[in-house]
Amino acid sequence: MDRANETDARELAYRESDGLKVGLLWDPADDALTVVVTDRRTGDAFALRPQRHRALDAFYHPFAHARRRALAGDLSGSIDIWRTRSSKEART
Repeated sequence: MDRANETDARELAYRESDGLKVGLLWDPADDALTVVVTDRRTGDAFALRPQRHRALDAFYHPFAHARRRALAGDLSGSIDIWRTRSSKEART
C-alpha cells in the first residue's frame, strides 16, 4: 500500500483499544478497501486488503485475517508491514 496516497482514502470505521489502532479505509480512486493496524506501544503497523465481502470481518479480526493469508502464502500485495518508530521511541 502506498502510504503517500492514504490522504485520498476515506475512513469508514475506526477503533482503538489497549494501544492498538484499527482503521477501515476506502480509496475511491481504485475502489479498494484497506484495513490498517498500528500498535502504538511498539510502533509496528500493517495493512491488508481484504475481499470486499470480508472487509468488516477483517476490521474486527485483522490479526486472524493476516495470519490466514500468511499461512496460505497469499502475501502478494495483500499485506504491507512497516515500523512507524522504534520500540524504544514507542515507550517514551
